[in-house]
Amino acid sequence: MQKTVIENKESIQRQAAAYLPGKGSKKHDDPFMHRLQIIQYMITHDASCVQAAKKFDTYPRTILAWLYKLNETTSVESLREQPGKGRKTTLTPQHNQLIQKALQKTPFKVGLTGDTWTGKTLSAYLTQKAGITLKDRQCQRILQKNGFANKRGRPPSGT
Repeated sequence: MQKTVIENKESIQRQAAAYLPGKGSKKHDDPFMHRLQIIQYMITHDASCVQAAKKFDTYPRTILAWLYKLNETTSVESLREQPGKGRKTTLTPQHNQLIQKALQKTPFKVGLTGDTWTGKTLSAYLTQKAGITLKDRQCQRILQKNGFANKRGRPPSGT
């Protein structure tokens, strides 16, 4: 991989220095600060993407993508996480309220068969009442999030 040049090094370094704390700090949990730290390392040590990737335990291609963004926008703000990544939920707040009310009762009391909420029973309930189709596994995650995991007589993990 050939070395990619950071354009406007002085401007980028000045912008990064405004965000980064003093030299004493080593590691940042915030992805934006981590990226800034890598870019600043590359500028001050005249390092390549491969060298920076080895030092900071990341992929050279990822750093290269950051450099392309930096060179295109000339602003370190382009290194921030962008909102809106990932699949959007199909559940509305009204659906969540419906689920919460239903989970306070047994499946039998809301018109289904069975005494225990499972992914299948919650999926059937949502299809019947709200007209939305969710897979069993997604319903299992919803149940787990609401504290309905291990309700089938299995001992809790760790015992």
